[in-house]
Amino acid sequence: MSIEFREIRWGEIDEVVTFAAAQGAAVERDTLCHTLSLQARNSGGETLGVALHHVDDAGCRHVAVCCGGAVHIGLNRLLLDRALRKAEADGHAITHVSLGGDADEPTWSGADWLARLRTVSPPPAA
Repeated sequence: MSIEFREIRWGEIDEVVTFAAAQGAAVERDTLCHTLSLQARNSGGETLGVALHHVDDAGCRHVAVCCGGAVHIGLNRLLLDRALRKAEADGHAITHVSLGGDADEPTWSGADWLARLRTVSPPPAA
């Protein structure tokens, strides 16, 4: 199966927010940074997964990764990696990553996402 990764287009915002909600991710439309968000589509144009870059009221940046249905086990990891690289290239640190839908453990163990997250709490006292 051929998969295309691309930015979320302006006219697709409602579609991807609805897709993410169906996978258990609560991303508000007005907090979405669509040019930093990604979607994975098959050759038929069906959305397989999304990585939604959004900003909360405190200005913290988040990425919600959601895949639906029976997709390749590595799609979460690929979306997460590409979304973090895209944010990093644009000079943004991500403070929180969440996985919706049928998140698989290899996503976390196979991605070096911890190295790219900004520390949001002080280190534990020694």
